[in-house]
This record gives sequence, structure tokens and C-alpha cells, in this order.
Amino acid sequence: ERLDIQFLHEAKSPLRPQELGFTAGDLARYEGLLRNRGGLIIQAGLSGSGKRTAVLAALCALARRGKNAFALLSHCPYDVPGVSVSVVVPGVLDYPSLLNSVALREPDAVGADCLHGHETMSAALRAAAQGALVLGSLHCEDAVAALRRVFDMGLPGDMVRQTLLGVCGHRLPRRLCACRQAFPASPEERELLGSPASDRELYRLGGCPQCLHTGYRGFAPVFEVLVVGKSLRPLLRPETADEELLKAALADGMVSFRAGLSRLVWEGSTSLAEALRLGLCQA
Repeated sequence: ERLDIQFLHEAKSPLRPQELGFTAGDLARYEGLLRNRGGLIIQAGLSGSGKRTAVLAALCALARRGKNAFALLSHCPYDVPGVSVSVVVPGVLDYPSLLNSVALREPDAVGADCLHGHETMSAALRAAAQGALVLGSLHCEDAVAALRRVFDMGLPGDMVRQTLLGVCGHRLPRRLCACRQAFPASPEERELLGSPASDRELYRLGGCPQCLHTGYRGFAPVFEVLVVGKSLRPLLRPETADEELLKAALADGMVSFRAGLSRLVWEGSTSLAEALRLGLCQA
């Protein structure tokens, strides 16, 4: 048998973009995306990876700058001052109709915690083309997979190339507790993590009362901040292979999940096993 329990609590204040866990370079690229006057920014990741949190953090940051911001949410776990929130009610209010309605009010920014489906993505692209900065989440594994999802929806290619600003991919490795234990990295581990140095150390799980003897305490977020630049934009077509899209995204400055996970392992923020679980060898 399985029992799922949800503890209800008072709405909490959203994080600021600089509190989400970006590296300095990724934060600069992400904040550069938020400075655009119109366009679409996709938050990509699996369930529970922080996509809605990132959307609301961006909207609140824009509202503090005096922008007219709206949020369309399946539920609202945060207190979002300065942002007009509409809750989607299945069978009554859906994402496409709400996006179309909000677009008529000439917003500066609109956030939606779900961009799935042709109609919803079409409405998001139209709002972006009309001058709104649209932020929305898409369930997929990484930034390039989000591009493929958009192509598979059969949307007009010209509109995608004109309005898509970037994709922010999310993953949430578990953070090693302070009781972690250092050990010398083997040659195979150094090769896997891309470091030839022979004196590098890794960290394995410890166990203490603070982490309930699990070895992990909290999370160490890692991101792929894909900015659609001069290398990638001409390739935004359904026929372009994912390998070409990834190569162009890296040429435009994106740091891959593989590189980010390797960095977290060397820093001791997470374990090699956790990085492998989250796709170190696939990223």
C-alpha cells in the first residue's frame, strides 16, 4: 500500500533569480534574457525540478522593476506581491484562453506553469510576438529536448525563430551533507569527470543525525541556460538533428548538464552516484 500526504502551509515568498542556485556566468545569461521586452523563455525540466519556482521568481523580479506581470498557475504555493495571479480551473478556465485574455491587456510579462499542447504554446508565441515577455514551463529532460518538444507541436517555424529567446533547463541533485567523506579519485573516475589531475579527491556519503543518516541534506541545483544566439537561431527547424542543436547551443555559450554535474561532484556538493543518476553520462 502507498499513502501520499500533502502538508498544507501558508504561502511563502518566492526566491529571487539570484537565489535559485545559478553560477555567476549562468545568472548573467539568465538575467540577460529577462531584460528583453518581448519573447518566450522556456523553463525545462522534470517534475519537482523547480520550473514553477523559477517562473515566479522571474515575475516577482520584473514586478519589482515596475513591470506589469501576470501569472497563470494550476495552483499557487507562493505569495507573489506585484503579480496578478489567475488559477487555471479544468473545464472552466484553461491555459490557452487565459493566455489570449491576458495578452489583450498588453502585459509586460506573463508566466505560465504549463506550456504543454499545441494550443497553449501557440497562444504563448502569439503573446510573445505581441511584445510580452512570456515565461513558461515544459516537462522534458534538458534544453535541447525542449526545442524538440516545440518542433513536435507543429508550430509555425518562422514564429518560433522570431520569438524564442532561450531555454533554462533544471535538474536538482541532492546535496551532500557536511558529514561527507573524502577519498582519492580513481583514474576511471577522473576520466569520467574530465580531469586528468592525479591528486583530485571526491566525496562519498557519510551519515549523521542532521541528515538522518542518509548522507544528503538539501539540493544543489544545476542548470542549462540556452540563449538563442546567432549560431542556434538559423537552425531552429524540425529537420535539424539534436546533435546540431546542442553543438550550436554550446557555441552560443551554454554550459551543459554534463559539465555542471561534473563541477558539483568536484566541489563536493554532490556525489558521483547522484550525478550519474541524473544523467552525467547522457548529458
